[in-house]
Amino acid sequence: MPKTLHLRLLLCISLGWIALLAITLLTVYDSEQELIAQTNRAHLEYEANLIARQIQGSIHQRQQALETLADRLTANVRRGAALNATALLASRADAPPLFTRLGIISPTGKVIARQPYQEGLLGLDVDHKLFFRQAMDLKRPTISDPFISELSGDPLVILTHPLTTPDGRSLGILIGAVNVSSSSFFDRIESVRIGNDGFASLMTDEGVMLSHPDRSLIMREADAVVPDSDLDLALLGWEGSGRGQQRNGAPALHAYAQVRVANWIVRVTMPLSQAVLPARHLQLKLLLIGLIATLAMLPLLWWLMRLALRPLHLLEGQIARIRDGHGSSVTLTTSMDEMQQLADTFNALEQDRRHTAEALTERSAFLDGVLKSSPIGIFITDRSGRLIYRNTALAQLTGRRAGALREEDVANHLHPDDQADFADLWQSAVDTGSDFRRQARYLSATGEIHWVEVQARGIWHQGTFHGYAGTVKDITQRLEEDAKKLWLAEHDPLTELLNRRGFERRLDELLADRRKTRKPAALLLFDLDHFKPVNDDGGHDLGDAMLTEVSMAMEEVFRRGDYLARPGGDEFAVLLPGCAMSDAHRLAERLRTAVSERRVMASDKAYAVTISLGMTEIRPEDHDRAQVIKRADDASYQAKREGRNRVVSATPV
Repeated sequence: MPKTLHLRLLLCISLGWIALLAITLLTVYDSEQELIAQTNRAHLEYEANLIARQIQGSIHQRQQALETLADRLTANVRRGAALNATALLASRADAPPLFTRLGIISPTGKVIARQPYQEGLLGLDVDHKLFFRQAMDLKRPTISDPFISELSGDPLVILTHPLTTPDGRSLGILIGAVNVSSSSFFDRIESVRIGNDGFASLMTDEGVMLSHPDRSLIMREADAVVPDSDLDLALLGWEGSGRGQQRNGAPALHAYAQVRVANWIVRVTMPLSQAVLPARHLQLKLLLIGLIATLAMLPLLWWLMRLALRPLHLLEGQIARIRDGHGSSVTLTTSMDEMQQLADTFNALEQDRRHTAEALTERSAFLDGVLKSSPIGIFITDRSGRLIYRNTALAQLTGRRAGALREEDVANHLHPDDQADFADLWQSAVDTGSDFRRQARYLSATGEIHWVEVQARGIWHQGTFHGYAGTVKDITQRLEEDAKKLWLAEHDPLTELLNRRGFERRLDELLADRRKTRKPAALLLFDLDHFKPVNDDGGHDLGDAMLTEVSMAMEEVFRRGDYLARPGGDEFAVLLPGCAMSDAHRLAERLRTAVSERRVMASDKAYAVTISLGMTEIRPEDHDRAQVIKRADDASYQAKREGRNRVVSATPV
């Protein structure tokens, strides 16, 4: 370290200049690097969305081709022709370039036509195939998950279109097969290149790879190819970009886009080394600029330091005079405001010292008055956590005198269920000097239970822990009011069942849980049959009595963990978490019987109602409550159309 102030200041300012320059250059570099990263990610997202739109267009083109072919086939059937290979060959003018093969499957699952023809396939039973069952159940165009053909060993994706007569009679399904490993549909994706080394791949929402430049990875699990945390989000429907790695472990940027019509996912990958190459060139340029600027500033700093230090010699002489007893204050004549401020500060030092003792005494008295008059309980502890002070408000809250509070462990006066947890957390805070905050039930000296919130902050001075200063608030009334407001906001005051708001919140929670855990769940919706005569004859009081009877029947039938609701009027709903459809149907029948047995009386006349109940399974693919409610609601209307007083399921039981 240099011995002279001149050299020390020069060194410090030089180091400061270098640090400032370095920070400036690093800031510029980081900003440019972030801008480059954002640009690359935006580009990848654009490419991913562009590819996704192209894939959707290709799928739409194939679906339209199947629809056209299906229209021709059904038109031929109306004219008396048969569904066979000849009809398929005559009607497929638009289809051959789009599909590896075409076929017609009867409603019973038998292959009745195939183009190109293959010996032994006619009459083959595919009733057990998932794509066939899905197409027949949904009665609309579908796209299958990829699978390995048992006959050819090729990985295939099947597009289907229903064949129906004008009167709605099913003639079977028309299928178009796309070979995952050889179709031009997927080859175009494999040929996509982003820059020098970037590429695109395609997978299903189950994580099965459909297209990849490395064909050995096709039909493999995407997680097994490259583990990626963003992939898990993409499989749940997320779109965006992030940072991951390639198969060789090198870092890379990824972007994901959804092909919604087929539940497929496009992933575009760019090696990070390619993405940051412009930033590295910029880094070298900035380092060169910084070095040149630093070397140019050193001579200028040397001269400026010599000029700036001249007033210090004058100050040195003034301080020496005071040291020798020839003065009581520093008097400087200088144009430098800083030097004059230094002299004024030196002169005020002794005067400030005298005032400090007086101010401390006054502030101590003021603080004591504030603590005593505070309506909030305030306490102070020593470093071991033992109470050494409490104000009047805290004494009134606890009902105990200060001596009793100091002599006993405060945790002993807590509710038994809260004592152990509170004591452990308090001791842990005391051991580390960390802040403490906890709510607990306190037993006052009069035997009353108060919910209190205890907050304490450690008192530290020069790195040494001295204890705690804290507050104790009585939050009993606030908690009771909050609990009451929450209950009223989500419950029907007549039946004490969940209202529409409470029902919809719990349905949203159940949908989220269903997607995560895959546990079965069901929704029941019903309204009352013949409820209007009850209201018309007996008035609203009799109607309310009947609604109450229905709610009581629901509480007798369903489990404690099920959610029972009255969304409005004579509509009721039940959410059954963790309940298979067979069990849900059994409970629904029990409820139907229980409600039909309930009676209310008016003018010596007994009134009864029945229910038309619709039920549906809550599926993993359900993403909003509206579609689930619609399925159950449609089933409820179906029950009414079929004669009321029955249970109809939108999902096979």
